[in-house]
Amino acid sequence: MLKELGHKVHSASSGQKALDILREEDGIDHFVTDQLMPGMIGSELAEAVVAGLPNVPIVATGYAKLRKEAGEALPRLRSPS
Repeated sequence: MLKELGHKVHSASSGQKALDILREEDGIDHFVTDQLMPGMIGSELAEAVVAGLPNVPIVATGYAKLRKEAGEALPRLRSPS
């Protein structure tokens, strides 16, 4: 859907690969992460993204509960249960 709307989309198979893409690519203006993935959960990845790119909006997807520390600061697109 994002590609259809004209956005450039990068895919990563793990949180670490997503962080590698963020370091290598310029111009990333939005970040979407799934909550469940190999190596780290989405809210942990979001914390790492915010530390390096504090002005990039982040959305987590999935039906898993977010870590308590993530609170309501991390918007979620919930999967149907």
